[in-house]
Amino acid sequence: SSITLNYRSVQQQIASSDCGLFALAFATSISAGNSPSKINYIQNQFRAHLIKCLENGHIDKFPCYKKKRNDSGITKTVTIKVYCLCRQPQDEGKMVQCDECKEWYHEECITVPSNIWNTNIKWKCCKCTI
Repeated sequence: SSITLNYRSVQQQIASSDCGLFALAFATSISAGNSPSKINYIQNQFRAHLIKCLENGHIDKFPCYKKKRNDSGITKTVTIKVYCLCRQPQDEGKMVQCDECKEWYHEECITVPSNIWNTNIKWKCCKCTI
C-alpha cells in the first residue's frame, strides 16, 4: 500500500534561519483550522512573538497580514510506498519479505531468526503463522 502526499504552495522564508519558526507558525495555523497556504505571515515579528508565547506559557497565532494569500492549490503530489506492521516507508535498515504474503518488514519492527538474513530459508511473518 502507499500514502499520497499533496503539497500546497506556502509562503517561503527570507534567508535561511527561520525554518523552525515557520514550522511553528504553520503548525499553529493548522491546529487552529487555518491553511498556511492562505496566510501572509509577518516573518520579522516571529522571534519576538515566540519569546512572548514562551513567557506566557501559551502559543498564539503567529503574526500575519489581514490580506490572504492566493491559494494556488496542490502544486506537487508524491506517493510513498509503505511496508511492515508500522506502515512506514523503506528505511536504511534491513528488510525481510514474508514468503507467504510477500509483505516486507523492517528488521527493527519484528523478530527474525538471525539465520534468515544470509540464507534461502523460507520465513513467514506473524500474520501468516497464525
